[in-house]
Amino acid sequence: MTTNSVQKVNPQLCPLCTKDNACGNLLSNHLTDSKLKSNYLENSRPACDAEKKLTCWCQDPNIQFPPELLQQVPDELKNKTCICQSCAMAFKA
Repeated sequence: MTTNSVQKVNPQLCPLCTKDNACGNLLSNHLTDSKLKSNYLENSRPACDAEKKLTCWCQDPNIQFPPELLQQVPDELKNKTCICQSCAMAFKA
């Protein structure tokens, strides 16, 4: 018996550590209802101002995504899910 090796990609999980990637771009795309946005902002952890504004933390000019880091993302997850801030900050080229 063969099993289906196709796995669903969860765009909310970091492809490196599999923890929540706190992607503000994803939230901005999906939280179009003002009630949902309000609920998210009231209940979210106070991670950073960018997250509160529903923009992504990755827009911070101090955060870099060098090719060596991006190469660590499995091929099947490239351009489908975002690296989390912890992994981006921990990487040293």
